[in-house]
Amino acid sequence: MTLCWDCASPPGCPSTAWKTLAWACRWPSTRWYRQFDRYATQAAQGQWIPQPPAAKAEWSIGLLGNGVLAQPVGQALRQLGFPVAAWSRTAKPAPWPVHTGDDGLQDLLRRSRVVIALLPLTPATQALINAERLAWMPTGSYFINLARGGLVDEAALLAALDSGHLAGAALDVCATEPAGPEHPFWRHCAIQLTPHIAASTLRDESVDQIVQRLQSLRAGRVVGGRVDTDRGY
Repeated sequence: MTLCWDCASPPGCPSTAWKTLAWACRWPSTRWYRQFDRYATQAAQGQWIPQPPAAKAEWSIGLLGNGVLAQPVGQALRQLGFPVAAWSRTAKPAPWPVHTGDDGLQDLLRRSRVVIALLPLTPATQALINAERLAWMPTGSYFINLARGGLVDEAALLAALDSGHLAGAALDVCATEPAGPEHPFWRHCAIQLTPHIAASTLRDESVDQIVQRLQSLRAGRVVGGRVDTDRGY
């Protein structure tokens, strides 16, 4: 076991990084729910066409992961009234339903209007979101990745968007970073791409966390934010 100095703050006291991560999920989710992506397309064509409103109960949001990244994201989305569920390697207590195993992953993807990837990148999660699993998602659904680019088969994601099976994606990460100007994500009309800034670390805040953890270690207290090097997270 080793310490990760840039990990989550204690429950109930999220750092600025985790607050900004939650906002990074709220913005595209509410934009899609309110159909502002469709209205932007209509505006470019000079079309005034009000769309029928959707019920939030029909916009289930699935979190891939149920750890320190997923907790503030799920809480923020629940506060907006969206149904939230999660998928995790193992069952953990959460204020929303938690699915596990391969069957649980399929069930979550099939039920979710928006899927948000918040998993660590390990050999077990490399290209977890591939063509088969993207096909499990409902037609017209959306995908957000704020974790690691390697979680996704990028060619499969592009194919799902090009076919219209997925309606859009918000991506803060790529398999190879920085993404070069030739990367197709930059030019795809259904992709919002940002340069890995969803949970940017603030220097002063990180220094304070390091000092607090060192003080806890010296005092013999339990220190949070531990990483299991065997698991990779």
